[in-house]
Amino acid sequence: MKHLRHLKHTFAFLFILCLISTSAHSENARELSAEKILEQVDTIYSTIKSYQDWGVVETDNKKVIFYTLFVNPDRFLFKWGPAQNQKKEEIDFSDYAVIWSNSDGVYTKSTYDKAGSEIEIEKSLGTAVSKATGSSLMAAYIVGSLLMDEPDGWLVGNPNQPVIIGNEEIRGHNCYHIKDVNPRTGTEYHLWIDVQSYLVHKVTTNWPDMEFETNFCEIAINQEIDLAQFDFYRGK
Repeated sequence: MKHLRHLKHTFAFLFILCLISTSAHSENARELSAEKILEQVDTIYSTIKSYQDWGVVETDNKKVIFYTLFVNPDRFLFKWGPAQNQKKEEIDFSDYAVIWSNSDGVYTKSTYDKAGSEIEIEKSLGTAVSKATGSSLMAAYIVGSLLMDEPDGWLVGNPNQPVIIGNEEIRGHNCYHIKDVNPRTGTEYHLWIDVQSYLVHKVTTNWPDMEFETNFCEIAINQEIDLAQFDFYRGK
């Protein structure tokens, strides 16, 4: 009988612990607003040592693939070009358009290494990113906004009235789905943010006559990146 009473007390104790844990989890979930989630995203992206990705942007009739390297605070490389449903290992990024910045300045090239494509020296990274927004189907704008608040930091740094739509799985990642409106343009956008890492795995931007869907297929942070990759052109 004593053993039975002991088991009953043990089960009761575990049941109470479970209730307390569930209550605390529910309370934390209620406290995690869309604004706080975006604050976490902003903190992660502004403090990472390095960042790498590749991804795809799609509209109704166009598809662009992109590739990013970034070392905090000012080494930035962004390549983009037309996608033809290639596997990553089949992509020749050497023929793609490119933005890069190093200790000497910021540069762009319409094709990376083909003859006849001139290197342009840009006034700022924001200027370079803005120029690439159209041809990259907004990918340059989205990546620049996440990593450096360039050109205007609207994506997570300056939320307007964000709301949590729910949770969805994106390529195996449990993500918060958040909707907001760009305060500068009035454009609606949606973010899918990893609930554990706070990395952004998907963004959709809704213009009046077109939707851009940006998917970050692979992301790696805080890995060693050879700075020589940013030295395509040394300013004199």
